Amino acid sequence: PGNSSVVEWGTEPGVYTMRSSPDTASSFTYTVPKRWWGGFDGFIHETVMTGLASNTRYFYRVGGNATSAPGVTTWSNEFNFTSPLPNTPDQATYFVAYGDQGTVMPLGFAVCDEVIADNANQAFDMVMHVGDLSYAGTDTNIPFLNI
Repeated sequence: PGNSSVVEWGTEPGVYTMRSSPDTASSFTYTVPKRWWGGFDGFIHETVMTGLASNTRYFYRVGGNATSAPGVTTWSNEFNFTSPLPNTPDQATYFVAYGDQGTVMPLGFAVCDEVIADNANQAFDMVMHVGDLSYAGTDTNIPFLNI
């Protein structure tokens, strides 16, 4: 209780009819050393979304306490996803799982290129990144890598 991480979601853009419980939330900070990317302090927020219907598009935003204004919740941009179809014995599920793609930065870009190519060949139902995704504060001409 009292954790600042929250997700709001609904089935229409900008209309959030559901909200995550503070009891399922956790958050922590991390620091990227100054020798990497000029330094950066960031936040990781986790919470649980419940009551999702199958094969439904959801729109959501993520919020947390503003560091510059205690007690004020700041919100991310809106994102969306489609929940999976009900599971059946004959249903194939395609997913990719990977992690620590940036151990050697140029190879991280190669991993990203391969994931994109694989998805173009057979669309994934899910992508699971198991850690070390963020190189916070990175600025690049590749828009989806700017975090």
